[in-house]
Parts: sequence; C-alpha cells; structure tokens
Amino acid sequence: GIHLNTKSGASDIIIKDVEAHGFNWAGISVGRTGNFSDVVTTFKRVTIEGCYAHHNRVAGIWYGWVDGINLTNNRCEYNGLETDGGTGYGMAGASDAYPRNVSITSNFCNYNHRKGIDLHAGYNVDVSNNICNDNTLIGIALVMRNNGNGTFPLQPFGDINISHNLISNKRNTAFPSSSLQFLAEVGNNDFHSETDNWVSNISIVGNKVNNYGRTTIEDAAILCGVQSIATAYVNISDNMINIAECSYIITLDASGGSTAKHPKHKNDTIISN
Repeated sequence: GIHLNTKSGASDIIIKDVEAHGFNWAGISVGRTGNFSDVVTTFKRVTIEGCYAHHNRVAGIWYGWVDGINLTNNRCEYNGLETDGGTGYGMAGASDAYPRNVSITSNFCNYNHRKGIDLHAGYNVDVSNNICNDNTLIGIALVMRNNGNGTFPLQPFGDINISHNLISNKRNTAFPSSSLQFLAEVGNNDFHSETDNWVSNISIVGNKVNNYGRTTIEDAAILCGVQSIATAYVNISDNMINIAECSYIITLDASGGSTAKHPKHKNDTIISN
C-alpha cells in the first residue's frame, strides 16, 4: 500500500482518508526497522487519520522508527492470513524498532486474525478510547520489551497509558492455548545495570473487557508486568471486566529485579458469568 521507508527520514507527514486493502504486507507502513547502526534517522511528527486498512496479509497499519506518531480515527479490520498464525494485526509497532511518543486513540481494530493493537517496544505511549472487537488472539497487547529482540541495547520506557478502551468478544478457536485478552507487559525479565535509574508510570484505567471468551483457567484478563525497570508506579483502576473463567482477574508481575512502587488497584468491577 503506502510505504514510507527512506534512510534520510522525513517529518510532518499526514496520511488521511486512505483505503488500503489486499496488499501482501501492510496497508500503510511508516518508518524503518532494524538496529541502531542500520537506522540513520527516524520519521518525525506522523499522523495517520481516518484511514480504512483491511484484508491485508500482515497488518492494516505498521510503523517502525518514528518520533511522534498519532494514529486516530482509523478502522483496521480483517487483516492476516488464517493459515498463518503469525499474521493479522490491526495496527502494530515493529519489534525491531524504538518508536517514541506514540498516540493511538479512537480507532476501530476489529476481526483481525491475531491482535487488534500491538506494540513491542517504545517510549511514552498512549492507547485510549479504542474499540477492539472480535480479534482472535489479543485485543490490546503492549509488550514493550524495548530490547528489539536483541538487535539493540535496552531502552527506557517512559510513561504508558492504556485507558477507556473497549475489548470484546475474543475469538480463540485458532489459538486454543493463548492466554490473554488484555496485556500490558513492560520489560523483558532481564535486569541490567543501565536500568537502575529508570522510572516508568503505568496507568490502566477505565477499560472495559466484555464477553471474555476463555473458559480454561490458565488465564488472566489483565496482566501488568514490570520487568527490567528500577521503579514502576502502577495504577490499575476503574476497569470493568465481564469474564467467564480464569486463574487471575488481574496479575501484577514485578520480576526481573524490578520494584512496583505504590501499586494502586481500586474500583474495578468484575462480572463473572
């Protein structure tokens, strides 16, 4: 579809009201991928708004090394190939990149073969007011390991906000062993000296998880993991979870030498059916 991937980078990019479908990779792609030595510059101040990216082989919208990207009011649906479990993202940030200052707001990411919204690494991320309905594996997955699968050194995470999203009707027929509907995992279980002064604020507030389709107990509706961060201030509150059966409603994992400082968990509503 639309593919912006120059070594010299670019700035002040607006992609608006575009329909992209039927492409072998992504409908819209911005930014290079690869380790530090391969990437000269990043794309700055990127806006993708009001686009309809559907029925693409891997993803609707894909982005890599960007600094300041605003994804808003897009519809990303039916992406991925059912015979390939590694495909199917509504919108995704590349695992071998380090996008900074990411805003993902008011999007519809539905019926994708793998995940609605996916981000493997980044700094300062806001995911709010999105609807992720009927995705096969996970509605929203912020893994945020920031190690690029080993292609570059660990990087700080900044502030992460996941708020007022609706995740519903998880399909699990293609991934019967998959465990999570909603994932916010920060770190990579590998604590290093360079992370000693890292401080991250993680907020998971006001989200709704409806018609959670899992029936096996090895499961969690919300997982917040804070690995390889010196200090994480965690706020999980005012979420509504409609769930059938699972091992844990909310899991807070501070392994890897991290400290979850003053974790707040309050006013969550849980409906078991």
